[in-house]
Amino acid sequence: MHTETLSPTTHTSSRVYTQLGAPLHWLIGVVWLGIIFTLAKSGFFENALGEPPALVLVAAFVPSIGFYIAYRVSPHLRAWVAAQDLTTITAIQGWRIMGISFLFMLELGHLSPIFAIPAGFGDVAIGLAAVLVTTSVARKTTGWKTKSYTLIALGMLDFAIAFSTATFSIELGPLAVSGLPYSDIVQHYPIVLIPAFWVPFFALMHLIAFLKLRSES
Repeated sequence: MHTETLSPTTHTSSRVYTQLGAPLHWLIGVVWLGIIFTLAKSGFFENALGEPPALVLVAAFVPSIGFYIAYRVSPHLRAWVAAQDLTTITAIQGWRIMGISFLFMLELGHLSPIFAIPAGFGDVAIGLAAVLVTTSVARKTTGWKTKSYTLIALGMLDFAIAFSTATFSIELGPLAVSGLPYSDIVQHYPIVLIPAFWVPFFALMHLIAFLKLRSES
C-alpha cells in the first residue's frame, strides 16, 4: 500500500505551517474545553448506577480518531504534522505528573484504589519519563527515536489501564470492592474534565508525535 509522505517544504502548499502554541491552536483548545466544560456542568457524562461511563469514553477517543482520519485524507494536515517540533510535543507530556492528584483523592477517600493507584503512579511515571525523553529528543542522543516510540506506547498503555480500572471499579462494577470507595466520581464534574478533556488532549499529542516520527522515517 502506497503511503504518501509530505514535508512542510513540498509543493502541496506554499503556506508556512504554524507550530503548536499559535493563537489558532489556543482558540481551538479553548473552544474544545468550553464544550466539554459545558457538557460536564450539565451532567451529560453521568450514567445510571452501575452503567459504564460510555459517554466519557466517547469524549476520550473521538478526538484522536477524528484527527487520524483527517490526517489520512488531508495533505495540508499531514504537512502541518510534519512541520511540528517533536521536542515541544514530547515536553507537553511532562504535565502528566499532575496525575498525582489521583493519589491525593485516594488518600481523602474519594477514589477506588483499584483505579487511583495505577492511574496516579502511571501518570507520574509518564510525566517524569517525558522530561528525560524530551532531553534526548532535543539533543538527538543515541536511541532518541526508540525512546520516543516507547514513551508513546507506555503513555497510551497508561490511559488504557486507567480507563479499564475506572470503568470496572464503579459501583456494581466487576472490580468494585465492598467497603472501598468506587470510581463513579470520574463521571461527575469537575473530575470528569480529566478523562473527557485532558486525557484526549494528551492522547492527541501522542498521536501527533507518532505521526511526526513516521513522517521522518
